[in-house]
Amino acid sequence: MRHLSPLTAGTSGRIRQLVGHLLGACLNRVTYHYLPTADSETYVGSGTLVDADIVAVTLELQEREVQVVSWAMAGTLEGLAALPQGSTYDGSVHPSSDVTDEGGWSGAVGTTIRSVAGAWHISDESRTPTLWALRLEFLATSVVLALGTYHQDIAYMPDELVVIFDRATAETYHPEHALMGSWGAPLPNDVPARTVDVPSESEEAAEDAPGYN
Repeated sequence: MRHLSPLTAGTSGRIRQLVGHLLGACLNRVTYHYLPTADSETYVGSGTLVDADIVAVTLELQEREVQVVSWAMAGTLEGLAALPQGSTYDGSVHPSSDVTDEGGWSGAVGTTIRSVAGAWHISDESRTPTLWALRLEFLATSVVLALGTYHQDIAYMPDELVVIFDRATAETYHPEHALMGSWGAPLPNDVPARTVDVPSESEEAAEDAPGYN
């Protein structure tokens, strides 16, 4: 398995390349690569709200090269990663399943990606904004790929992916350290500065105290 690096505000060129590759593409097929603990190579998603236990998603595009989205870590930096266009996911220990006709993907497959959005968070002391969620907009539906896990509710998890098909769920999924909820904002224009000033705990407490200006 090749080493993957998170997409950060400092890699805006890679993000623009990813958006350019996806935007206007017709989605032909989708494959999930599951955690090694998955019992089979069959779809184990929830159907129409949230799919989970995923390590990578392969998007096969009409007349364009395949695109794989996964999680990645570089030390304490956590975020989404995009394999180079045309690269296949080679995590051989991870069972995979064709989910093209499953759950929320059925309304997206065979249609064009009309816009791409992303959500940013701060995962370490470098205060580097990292892409932690990616939203694909289709004519009749939206799909969000984000870091997280799902057991009755979504919770942040840096080394797993959730796929969210419900807008309200995506809008409310907002980990404390995230700059925005997983629904995100348009890319590539909304790429933040390479570092972000995040209030310390003492500053946040001061803001809550009476008389803070």
